[in-house]
Amino acid sequence: MQFHIHRPFKVLLDGNFLHACIKNNINIHDRLSTTLSDPQVQLLVPDEVIAELTGIGAPCADALALASTFKRAPTYTKSRDRQKQTGTTNTTGTTDTTGSPTPETTETTETSDATTTAAKGILTLLGQHNRHQYLVATQDVNLRKSTHRIPGVPVIYLNIGVSVVEPPSRASKEYQQTTEQKKLAPRKDERRRLQQKQQHERAAARAVVKTGRDAELNLPRREDVAAFPMKSKKRKGPRGPKQPNPLSMRKKKKRNNEDGKEGKTRGGGGKDAKKKRRQRQKAKKKVKTASSVGAGAK
Repeated sequence: MQFHIHRPFKVLLDGNFLHACIKNNINIHDRLSTTLSDPQVQLLVPDEVIAELTGIGAPCADALALASTFKRAPTYTKSRDRQKQTGTTNTTGTTDTTGSPTPETTETTETSDATTTAAKGILTLLGQHNRHQYLVATQDVNLRKSTHRIPGVPVIYLNIGVSVVEPPSRASKEYQQTTEQKKLAPRKDERRRLQQKQQHERAAARAVVKTGRDAELNLPRREDVAAFPMKSKKRKGPRGPKQPNPLSMRKKKKRNNEDGKEGKTRGGGGKDAKKKRRQRQKAKKKVKTASSVGAGAK
């Protein structure tokens, strides 16, 4: 789906693949139609493959006869490339870039086609990006490795009489990743708009000038302060119930035991201590008087 290869599929056949199918008694059209699930598959044979089988001769006579039954693949010769570059044409009544008339003859490229091999002919049909959406059926290992460098080229080969479709190559996976990344990236017009917006914002920031008392005292503008609010300080301890005002409270009354403690500290003692002291002094006086009276009677 990424390389827009759709039905009907166009398959380029190699001479090695044709020879292997004849050797294993395989009907190429039925086998490829079942493998690709396309009954209208188009089988194409390049001219270079026909020239190669013709040059081999008798060993590949059956493969040559089978190849002649299929449709020929379109060719892109070097003469056409030269015509595009130089601007010359080979039809009657045409002129080249210099303005001089050309003869009413057509150039032939049979000698150049004879020198090129079948593998090179298939690679030239594929090009660098396989824009014609070809599939390649071959038994040549070197040709399969060469197709791995071109993104979006499915390869079919026979493995002990079983047709196998190779998994996507590394070049195809990398091309798919790059295309997905390009889809996510912004387009040229979007990038241009973003750049213009950033330039306008910078110019507006430079154009704003402080006036009045703020400019004299070098104070920040109100917009800057609103854009960067001050952070509030957090309380260290937990917030508990509020305590009453100590100045509005009545003082607590002192108890007796507290008065006794204060008297002891001052050296006098409390009321109970004074009563006990007086009783002791009276008892001592009675004892003294009684002893003095007894001594006088004797």
